[in-house]
Amino acid sequence: MDVNWDMKYTINVGFTTHRVEILKLLEKELEKSKAIILEEPKNTKLYDYFEGKKGLSEYIEELNTTLPVFTIHFLKLLKKMHGKGIKILQIEPYLENLEKIYRAIDKGEFENAAMGEDIETVREVERKATEMLIKYQEAFLRQDFDGVIDATINFTKADAERFRVRDYMRAREIKEIMEKDELPSNIFVEAGQMHFLLPEHLSRMLQNSEITVIKIVEKMAEYCNLKLISNPGNQLTSEYIMGKKIDRDYERLMAARGIIYISLIKKEEMVPSNNNPCPHLMDEMRVADYVSKLSYEDCRKKFIKLWGSIKQK
Repeated sequence: MDVNWDMKYTINVGFTTHRVEILKLLEKELEKSKAIILEEPKNTKLYDYFEGKKGLSEYIEELNTTLPVFTIHFLKLLKKMHGKGIKILQIEPYLENLEKIYRAIDKGEFENAAMGEDIETVREVERKATEMLIKYQEAFLRQDFDGVIDATINFTKADAERFRVRDYMRAREIKEIMEKDELPSNIFVEAGQMHFLLPEHLSRMLQNSEITVIKIVEKMAEYCNLKLISNPGNQLTSEYIMGKKIDRDYERLMAARGIIYISLIKKEEMVPSNNNPCPHLMDEMRVADYVSKLSYEDCRKKFIKLWGSIKQK
């Protein structure tokens, strides 16, 4: 069915994070919507879970998620929304194309398979990102701090290109879905915090729609009375995504701070409590504030302390 362009669509792009602590605020936004577009590849088994054909534990085991605690809580929330009659879609074409590449490689069919333009684009973006990641790992194993920073910068640039491609592909598919299916007029689009080009693409592609950005993490910071501080890695990636010209000393400093930030934040999943309703955000803001005061040489010393002696160039 063709989209009814006479109807004005309201699309709320919600910038979220995979932390249990944001789910109560997220639920309030989801309840206002008539449809939810998830940031994940299509998986028909999700509806098997919604309809009781597959248990929660069984579905999560098949997902092989690295964030099981969050996934459990999020899936329960989605099932609740489904029970209220809210339509739930999964749209993430970049990751779907990446899965197709992996499946073809596993079957030994990739070189002979007919690949479209999108898959070739994804293949090239991932090739560059993987190459930069390997160079980063090699520099890390050599205990070469300056080499780690250079490799971090190059990987971050490749990652920024990945964000650009992902956001364009996703916006285009959302538009195509709206042209083919009759969707409700009020739609919530889940997106990670770094996908800020997505609403811009949607605004250009869906000019009859009202596109609104909802920053869940900012709402969480306000709720917890925390000053929101951008972590240096995200800040540098954002500037690359926007194509800004960046001073060499600045980008090396931000990359160095980003390495320390990633090294210091807590990795285990935490759940909110009455005493601490935002454990991850508090930890992240504490570390972001700390690293914001470090010089490049401070970062070198901290890196040595955290990871052992560093071979100097």
